[in-house]
Amino acid sequence: MFTQLIFIIILLLLTSFTRTNDDYLQWAAGLGAYVLLLGLIAYQNYAYKKSSSHRKEALNFLTSVELTAFIALSCIFIGVPKTFYFPSSSLVVYNFFLYFFGLFFFHYTYPKKFPAASSAANQIIILVPFILPLLVYTFINDLLLLAGYNLEAQSFVVIALFGFTFALVLLMLMPPVLLLFWRCKPLNDIAFVQPFQSVCAKANFRHGGFKVWTVLNHIPTAAIIGLISKFRYVMFTRTLLNRLSIEPLKAVLAHEIGHSKRRHLFKLPFVLLGMGVTATLILSFFEEGTVVFFNHLAKVFPFHYWREMEIVFLFVLTAITAALYIRYVFGYFSRLFEKEADLYGIEIGLPASSMIDALEGIAVATGNSHETPSWHHDSIANRIRFIQKAEANPLLIGEHKRRARRSLIIYGVCLLSGILFLTAPYYPEIQLFKTLNALGLSIEKGLTSMISSLFP
Repeated sequence: MFTQLIFIIILLLLTSFTRTNDDYLQWAAGLGAYVLLLGLIAYQNYAYKKSSSHRKEALNFLTSVELTAFIALSCIFIGVPKTFYFPSSSLVVYNFFLYFFGLFFFHYTYPKKFPAASSAANQIIILVPFILPLLVYTFINDLLLLAGYNLEAQSFVVIALFGFTFALVLLMLMPPVLLLFWRCKPLNDIAFVQPFQSVCAKANFRHGGFKVWTVLNHIPTAAIIGLISKFRYVMFTRTLLNRLSIEPLKAVLAHEIGHSKRRHLFKLPFVLLGMGVTATLILSFFEEGTVVFFNHLAKVFPFHYWREMEIVFLFVLTAITAALYIRYVFGYFSRLFEKEADLYGIEIGLPASSMIDALEGIAVATGNSHETPSWHHDSIANRIRFIQKAEANPLLIGEHKRRARRSLIIYGVCLLSGILFLTAPYYPEIQLFKTLNALGLSIEKGLTSMISSLFP
């Protein structure tokens, strides 16, 4: 699911590069090409029908790449029909309908011999809530446009304040929406609830209830959602509840409580904010040089689509920046926080062996995946080794906390620097912003000059 989020974020970025087109014949031709792509996806599934479950993951990744590339090229070269009332939100719906239907078709046509395939619809439902924030945001923006107020024409500070307020409200209201989409049901079994409540009492943890995460019942996993105690829920899949005994399950609950107690539910969106700042900075530094580069090409090699190729290049540059940021920066913090949560059970008095047993049970349930690398959670074997080290030397718990704190401080300084760069052009009368703006322009001109030197 985490890997899928990279493609969702790339498609979110695509909305800024898509053009509208009232030529419905071209649009219909694009849909015809989409049908051919679905045929290719079905053929890939048929060709590898005797492959292992690991090959299914590779095919899923390939399908996501194919769908994302197709939607990007279609939106840039062909465009999408323009709607007068909801131009932005209709674009989001259109792009993600193509993407999610393509994924649905992949899971629906994949050989059913693998239990992990389960329901094709569930594979999509788990992802849909992640685009709801953008859909709501663009819908509000469209309504403001209808009322005569153009939010995008406002200063960076106004847009940032609006975005921050929107994100804060969203973080508070999303949990009930997630429960609805993910078809979560109350966990009422007293054999689980009583031990779980004892762990909550130890941790002084208030919540809105324990839930069974039915949409992912085929996977042994758990999660926590919600910042406010009344709307904070801990979710367990039925497979996890059936696979593990009560002591390892208590450790899993302590792990999820650790995410809440260490404010990871707030810190991870904070880390994600840096992706937008980084991508915007990279784009601003290279935009002028890109225009110069493609203008030179247009003079030397006349071609009707150089302008579209310029947009493709800028989109690919932005998409690569976002993907690398998610993989290495967000991934670094995700692994850091995951290990911090692993240690929380020890902090509240649970034996380290319980968390180790939980991880062992999950690894066995997922095909003996102890050494399988994970860019967002780290491998289960590494996490077990880390817990064992912390059990032998409890000082490592405090050291890991300090490492997480230092990393966040360094990240915060970098994020603030990036934000100051982006806001500098709006406040030229302030010396600090004037200096930063001059530095940014110097970087942009240097890159443009370097690109220009490629041509005689």
